[in-house]
This record gives sequence, C-alpha cells and structure tokens, in this order.
Amino acid sequence: MRPLPALALLAAGLSLAACTAAVSPEEAAFDDYADLAAEIADRWAGQPATPAGALPVFGSSTYRGTALMTIGTPITTEMRGDAQIEVDFFADEVGGSLGNWVGTVNGQDLRFYAGSVAIDDGVINVASPLPIRADFAGTLTGGTDVIVVNGELAGRFRGAAGPGAVEAKSETGSLFIVNGSVLDGSLSIIAE
Repeated sequence: MRPLPALALLAAGLSLAACTAAVSPEEAAFDDYADLAAEIADRWAGQPATPAGALPVFGSSTYRGTALMTIGTPITTEMRGDAQIEVDFFADEVGGSLGNWVGTVNGQDLRFYAGSVAIDDGVINVASPLPIRADFAGTLTGGTDVIVVNGELAGRFRGAAGPGAVEAKSETGSLFIVNGSVLDGSLSIIAE
C-alpha cells in the first residue's frame, strides 16, 4: 500500500473540517426560526380563514410560533424571534409578546438582541375579513444597534373547523426605526 501524498491528506482533512464546521448559536437560532415558520406555514397552507361561526365564544388559547421583521436598511435588516399570542375568545381580546430575537442589521454578522415586542390592546372583530387587530411596540438592542418598532397588526385565524393557527402582519403606517433612522419595514407572525 502506497502512502497518500501530504497534499491529498491535507485536502481530505480540509474537506472533512468543512463538513463538520460548527454553526454559531446565532446561525442555529436564526435557521431554527426560519424552519419553524416554514413548517407551520406548510401545515396550514390551503386552510381557509376560520369562519366567524367556527370561532369559540368561551375560553382562551395560546398560540406559539415565530415572528419575522424586515427593515429596509441599505442591506436589509432581518430579525427573527419567537411569538406567543394569547387569545381570550370570551372577551374578544388578543395580546402576547415577541422575544428571543436574533438577526442582522444592515448586513452585519448575526447576533442576539435583548428586548421584546409587546402585543396589546388587541381585539377580535368577527365582522372583518381580518378579524384580529392589535398594537405592537418594543425596543431591541444588540451591540451598538437599537431597533424601535411601534404599529398595528392585522390578521386572521386559520382552520375551517376552528382557530388552529394565527397569522398577522403589520399595517401600513407602522413605525420601524433602526439606529435613529425611520425606515420602511414589516412584521409578520405565524403561530399555532
């Protein structure tokens, strides 16, 4: 048996190292949120909006999923986090929080962000095609970056037989500020 040339051994070692390169915790979290959003969307794809008659009149539910925020900095700012939406069907109220944010501001490396986005003053109006309306506001900080958001969400329940999932998006006029600059942005939530 002939010994492998040193160059072949080096190439094999580099190839193996590339296959087992560690993913940073930030990359793992960011990818996990993207995967979860896709999984929830796939499960509810094709499901109609929940009809008003299929919404419960008593009780409450907690929906868990993900949030995505994109903001039009020169290189898009993209943030992902977890979502918890609380719905009180008897009182027709919606609230919750978005937290554990990870993302990139203006093309920088991924990092974790402290802070959360509160969802409050939400109502359910079954007469509307988007029966969920709620306010959102919060501040996220990471390194020297500060992101401030404030606006209104509109959304719906999904599931023909009852509200199995919630999806909501920010309304036009919502405020997205990155490091003091007011920019176009959007916030979307999907939870089940």
